[in-house]
Amino acid sequence: MAPKHKHEPPPPPPEDVNPFGVFVTITIPSATVVLDLPADAPQDPASQRKTHVTLNLPGCLTPWTSPPAAPSEGNVYHYSVVKHFRRAGGQDGLSQLMNGTVAVTINDSATNAVLASATVDQMWGFAIGQNTWSADGQDLTPSEEVPAGVPKAISARLSFMSIELHERQLPPGADAAALAAAPPPESELPPLLPYSFVTPEFAETGNMVELVVTDISAVPNQLQTANELAGGKVTVAAAIKLPGSGPTVVVHLPLAGGQAVVPALRRDQLTAEACTELQYHLEDGQPLSVEVARYVAAEHFSDPAWEAYHAMAPVTSTFKSLLAAGATSGSAEALPLTAFTTADGAKSHMPPYTPPPGKSKPIEEPPPSGTCFWEKIGARLSFSFRLARPIIPPWQPPPPPPRSLLEMIPPRDLTPKPPPTTAADDFKAKVRTVARALAVEYKSLLPPPGYVDGSGEGGGGGAEARHKALVFELNRSGKYAQMRDSLKASVVALVREKYRKSGSMSPNEMALLYNDLYGTLLAAMHSALNDMIDTAAARPREPLPEPVPDKQRLGQLLELAAQAEALGDVSRAEALHQRRLLARTDAQVWYEYGTYCLRRGSRGRAEQCFREALSLEPTHRPALLALLGCSVAEGRATDPAYLEAAEAAAHRLMEVSGQPTLEQWAMMALVYKAYGDAKRNELNSCEQEMSRLEQEATAAAAAAGTLDPNTPRQLDPVTGEEVPVLGEMQARAFISLATSLLKTLSLPAEALLALELAAGLRHWPNAAAGTHREAQLISALAETALGQGAQAAEALLAPGGPMIQLRRAGGATAWRSKLLTAQLYRAQGAGDDAIRFYQVRVFV
Repeated sequence: MAPKHKHEPPPPPPEDVNPFGVFVTITIPSATVVLDLPADAPQDPASQRKTHVTLNLPGCLTPWTSPPAAPSEGNVYHYSVVKHFRRAGGQDGLSQLMNGTVAVTINDSATNAVLASATVDQMWGFAIGQNTWSADGQDLTPSEEVPAGVPKAISARLSFMSIELHERQLPPGADAAALAAAPPPESELPPLLPYSFVTPEFAETGNMVELVVTDISAVPNQLQTANELAGGKVTVAAAIKLPGSGPTVVVHLPLAGGQAVVPALRRDQLTAEACTELQYHLEDGQPLSVEVARYVAAEHFSDPAWEAYHAMAPVTSTFKSLLAAGATSGSAEALPLTAFTTADGAKSHMPPYTPPPGKSKPIEEPPPSGTCFWEKIGARLSFSFRLARPIIPPWQPPPPPPRSLLEMIPPRDLTPKPPPTTAADDFKAKVRTVARALAVEYKSLLPPPGYVDGSGEGGGGGAEARHKALVFELNRSGKYAQMRDSLKASVVALVREKYRKSGSMSPNEMALLYNDLYGTLLAAMHSALNDMIDTAAARPREPLPEPVPDKQRLGQLLELAAQAEALGDVSRAEALHQRRLLARTDAQVWYEYGTYCLRRGSRGRAEQCFREALSLEPTHRPALLALLGCSVAEGRATDPAYLEAAEAAAHRLMEVSGQPTLEQWAMMALVYKAYGDAKRNELNSCEQEMSRLEQEATAAAAAAGTLDPNTPRQLDPVTGEEVPVLGEMQARAFISLATSLLKTLSLPAEALLALELAAGLRHWPNAAAGTHREAQLISALAETALGQGAQAAEALLAPGGPMIQLRRAGGATAWRSKLLTAQLYRAQGAGDDAIRFYQVRVFV
C-alpha cells in the first residue's frame, strides 16, 4: 500500500449512528428547483442531470446530502427531506446551536456545485425554551456563478421547513456503548420525544441577548502585519459585560484583507435576575461600556502590546432604549474608541490575555505606555443588540372584570311613572267627569241665592220642575248623548278586560254577563261618587309623613350626628342618620351613612349603603372607592368572590375619571395585591403604568420649572447632573390611598396593604424623609386601629421605636404623633403617661 502524502486531507469521520440522545430534526416535506436546461437536454433517465439537497448544522464535520434526484416533467426537481442530527445536550450543545445557522443548498450531483442556497438563523429560540421553529415558503437564492457546463437554477423554493428538538432516551439498564455500536432496528426504538435545553422555569422567565458587531471603521496596520506573522491566528474581540449576574457577551472577529470580518455575532442566555439587574442598572443611569481587544492565538508568539489594543466606548445611552415598554433592540453607529482606563473605577471584563507557555517571541515591539492604537487612528465601532424578550414587557391594560359594576348594580330610574290604570279605573274617572258636568248643569238651573217666589219656595218651581228642566236641557243640547257615548266606550273596554268576551255569545251567556256587568258598573259608579262626596266633606286624614329634609337640613343633621358619635351617644347618632335617610334618592346621604356604619364595624350594612348610593348615582367617586375598600376587606377576610366587585369598582373609577391618575392606578393595584399571585401580571401592569405616569409628570414639571423643590434627587453618573428620583409620586399615591382607607373608611388592614405597596417600590428607600414619616404615622394609626392591644402599643412605644422618631420629626407629624402616643398609653392602661401627652398636645 502506497504511503499517504502529507498534503492529503484526513478521511471524514464516520456518521454518528447512535439512535439515542438529543436530535435536531429538520423536515422539508416538499422542495422544488427549476434548472435552466437546454431544450435538447437528454430525456433518458440515465443521462439526465441529477441534483441533491445538502444540510449543514453547527458541529457537522461532514454536511449531510440527500440521494440524487432526476428531474420530472418540465425540468423540475422535487425533494422531501426528514433528517435527525444527533447533537450534544447540555450548555455546550445549546451554545453551539443558538450561535449557529442551518445552511440549505441545492447541489449539482456531478460536480457538487451549489445551484441555490439559503441560511436559516432561527435556532436562537432554543435558548429560551422553544423547541420548534417552522415557516412556509422559504425561497433559496440561485447562485450567480456556476462551473462551466453546469446549468443555473431559475428558482428554488422550500414549501415548508421546520427545525425541532427531540430526545430518545436510553431504556432503563441499557448499555449505551453496546447500543451505539449495534443500534437496534428502527421499529424497535422508543419514540422521539420533544426536548428542551432549559428548565420550564427558565423557559417562562429567561431571556437571550444577541450582540452583533456591524463595523469597525478602521483597523491599525500593525494588526494585519501581526496576523500575517501569526499565520492568521490574530482576532479582535468586542465585549459588553451586562450588570450583576449577567454574562460578558464576547464577539470574536477574524481579520482578512486588513479589515475585521463583519458582521459577527454572539448570543448568550440571561436569567430573570440578570434582566432585572440590567433594568435597574439602566434606570439608575449607571455606566455601561463596550470593550475591544486583540488576541494572539499563535503558540510561539507573545503579545506585549495587548494594552495598546485594549479600548472602550460608553454605550449606556444606547442600551437605555430597552427601558421603553416592549423594546427588545437597539444599535449604535460609529462610537469612537478610546484607551481603556480604570480612573473612574471601571473594571475590565474582557477575557484576560495569557502568554503562551514556554519560549515565545513578541508579535511586535511594545509601544510606549499609554498608547492606544485604536484611538490613534480614530477607529469607530458600530454594533447592534437584541433581546429575545423585553425586560419591560409591552404594557397591557388590566383586562375588564367578568361583570361590570353597572351589571352588578344597575342604575335606578328615578323618573316618576304614573300608576297603571285599568278599564274600571277609566270608567270611574268618566263617572266623576259626568257627575261634575251634571252638577254644573243642575247648578245653572238654581235661582240666585235669597230668591223666594210667591209660593214661599225657592225659585225654579221646586225640585221636580228643576229635574225636568235639567233632562230637557241635556237632551236639547246633545250633552246627554255625549255623556252616554263616553261611558259606553269605557263599558266596552271594561267588558273586554274583565270578561274577555265579544258579541258572539249565546242568549244565556249574554244574560249572565249583563247581570254581572250591571253589578260591576253600579259598584264602580257608587265608589266613584262616594270618593267625590268624601273629598268634598273633607274628612279627617292620617298625619302627614315627616317632610324630606332639604340640603341645608341634611347638613345640620350630619353635623349633629357627628357630635353625638364623638360623645359616644350611638343611639342618637343612628337616629339622626335615619332621619337623613328620608332623602332616599340622595346618593351622598347613603354614602355618609355607609361610612358611619364602617366606623361602627357594620361592614356588610355599609356595603349595602354604598351599593344604594351607586344605584342612585353610578358616577359617585367616593362611593366607588368605599365599595372597593369594603369588597377588598370582605374578600380578604371571608370570601375571595368579593374581590370581583372590588375589581369592577376599580375599573368603574377609571371609566368615570376619563384620564386615570396615579391615585386611581394605586386603587387598582390594591385590588390586584389582594388577589395575590393569581393577579400578579395585572398588578405589574398597574405598577408599570404608574411608573410611566410619574416619568411623564416629572419630565413635564422639570421642563416647565415647576418641579417640587422637595422632590428627592440623585446624581446621574453619566451626565453628572442631578435628576429626580423616580418613585416619590407613586409612594405618595399609595400613602394617600392608605390615608383615605384609614381615616375616611375605617379600614386599617387595607390601609396597611396600601402601605405595603408603597414600601415595595424599588426606589422607596430614596423617597423623601417626610414621605417616610407620613407612612410611619399612618402605619402606626392602622396598627392601633386593628385593636392589637397592649402588645402593639408596646412595640410602637419601645425605645428607638417609630413613635419616638415621629415625635422628633417636628411639624404636623410630631403634633399628630403626640396624640397617637397618648392613645397608645391609654390602650396600655398607663393613665398618667396618657394625660401627660394629652396636655403636651393641648398646650404646645
